[in-house]
Amino acid sequence: MMISVGGGQGEEKPDYPLTPPKDSANEFVKVYEDVVSNTVFEEPKVEEEPVKPKMARAVLDESDYKLKSGIAQVAETNRGWDLRFDFNEFLLTDYQIEYIYQVVIPMLKKNPDMKLRVEGHTDSVGTDSVNYKVSILRISNVLYHLELAGIEDTQIKVLPKGESEPTAPNDTEEGRALNRRVEFIKE
Repeated sequence: MMISVGGGQGEEKPDYPLTPPKDSANEFVKVYEDVVSNTVFEEPKVEEEPVKPKMARAVLDESDYKLKSGIAQVAETNRGWDLRFDFNEFLLTDYQIEYIYQVVIPMLKKNPDMKLRVEGHTDSVGTDSVNYKVSILRISNVLYHLELAGIEDTQIKVLPKGESEPTAPNDTEEGRALNRRVEFIKE
């Protein structure tokens, strides 16, 4: 757009006044050239600290072998083995991971025809759908380590059970602690 100062006919009028506007006190208001020419101000770059990735890790109590409730993290049962969890926890402890790598994985590698059923269980606190999802998360953490070690998925059958098959009554804390588990069952 051409802006001319003359007042002749056919000439375009400017989009802004050629003299700075006045405020109510009749003083000139400063018009910044950048605003008048519609240039964009660049915001100064703010140096952000790099985000450090958080490592998922189970919270351990005073002993790697006990949960906060005092129930052993790994227990041998008449059906196989249980990995037990604290309330609303699904991450494996260091001891449980070590058990998987030193006991379960070597057993499956020595016996490639062996089938292992992995069942996820919870206590009865919470809704059925939440408990079912928690049992899936518990199984997923176990499967991650089995697959990482090269165990074939044909050797493993997965069954998330949620709160449907308790091994102990859910009316005491100890009973609920026994029900929060992932079971390894030889088939």
